Amino acid sequence: MIDYNYHTHTFRCGHATGTEREYIEAAIACGIKVLGFSDHIIFEHKDEKSKEKFYDYIKTINELKEEYKDKIEIHLGFECEHSSDRVDYYKYLLKEKGIEYLILGQHFALDKKGEKLDLFENSNNRHKITKYYYKFVKKGLKSGLYSYLAHPDLFTREYIDIDKTYIKYARKVCNAAKKYNVPIEINLNGLYYKKTRNLPGLTYPCETFFKIAGDVGNDVMVGIDCHAPDLVTNADFEWAENIISKYNLHHITRLEFKK
Repeated sequence: MIDYNYHTHTFRCGHATGTEREYIEAAIACGIKVLGFSDHIIFEHKDEKSKEKFYDYIKTINELKEEYKDKIEIHLGFECEHSSDRVDYYKYLLKEKGIEYLILGQHFALDKKGEKLDLFENSNNRHKITKYYYKFVKKGLKSGLYSYLAHPDLFTREYIDIDKTYIKYARKVCNAAKKYNVPIEINLNGLYYKKTRNLPGLTYPCETFFKIAGDVGNDVMVGIDCHAPDLVTNADFEWAENIISKYNLHHITRLEFKK
């Protein structure tokens, strides 16, 4: 049984619902023993509103961590995009602000002209997006800042079917994670939305990607990527367990925090 989840958002990200307490109660009811909150990165110094949100997040999670310490283990983190201009801030969070872990969740990349490539815009130029997604992810993995790579196969959203470019870059992502000793995530949020929204084409988590991960020998973790408390209840852990077993993936059940 999977008894952990380190990928949980809060209402502060603007596209999640429910209170932190509701997430915690849902996790306890489902037998989860370790729950990590990893909301999308908040930039403390951006403006006064961001500063207020930043400190409220830290205060709330730490208070709940103490309140529920006899029922569930709670951790405080962020999900982050990697870029060179953010490295110092991320180090500051880990060293000075009590943030226990960062997970790398790359949703965009920049091409050589500086054009932003967003993996949620469903661009027709899927090969270009895949190439630059890999470049940003590799730099992030190399940095040593992140405890694991969230939805490593997010670029699958751009594909109607698997082609040679997909296979090439899936293997590159897996090889980079293996080289820098960073676990990759089987993300159950994409699976949930694929089932409930009848999305066209492919989406993550992609079985082909994790077959390649099995060949490479990657460490994997499972993440619910919660944006609502009921996603804890509806998480398809069985699908993840079957993939782990089928491709002989090395399952990491507890996160190693970067210091």
